[in-house]
Amino acid sequence: METYFTSDQHFNHKNIIKYCNRPFSSVDEMNETMVINHNNVVTNNDIVYHLGDFSFGWNVKYWLNRLNGKRHILILGNHDQKNKNKMFGLFDEVYEVKMVKVGGDNIFLSHYAHLVWPQKHYGVYHLFGHSHGTLEGVPMSLDCGVDSHKYTPTRWEDLKSIIEEKK
Repeated sequence: METYFTSDQHFNHKNIIKYCNRPFSSVDEMNETMVINHNNVVTNNDIVYHLGDFSFGWNVKYWLNRLNGKRHILILGNHDQKNKNKMFGLFDEVYEVKMVKVGGDNIFLSHYAHLVWPQKHYGVYHLFGHSHGTLEGVPMSLDCGVDSHKYTPTRWEDLKSIIEEKK
């Protein structure tokens, strides 16, 4: 079982292609590419943390049903807030922010980048989204969104390696 992190898929959000200069000719191409990329790396035994802005509109259940993963956990993003109560019935767990442990590593999860976070000075990592690859973050933190990671969820070990290389 692996643990993956991702953010800001914005399924079905046509204008995100223009806003973020995504390399897709249509929202359908973007959606399908992200489903294929997700299912190429995530198995049905894996845990996936979605750090916000999962989809745009009514279709959360549709997209979740198409994605591999044993558990899908949502950290609410700004676009998720509108349908916050619906998210509790669709994702396995839903949080505003969350501290998790993967292997021996503690990771603070938030849709938004923080300059400081709980236990930062004790070696806790921080993953965030929202910035669509435009914010480098501070030491021990990283944007785990699709715009920074080839529109694909990323394993914790790979994200940790990127963070460690930046030190």
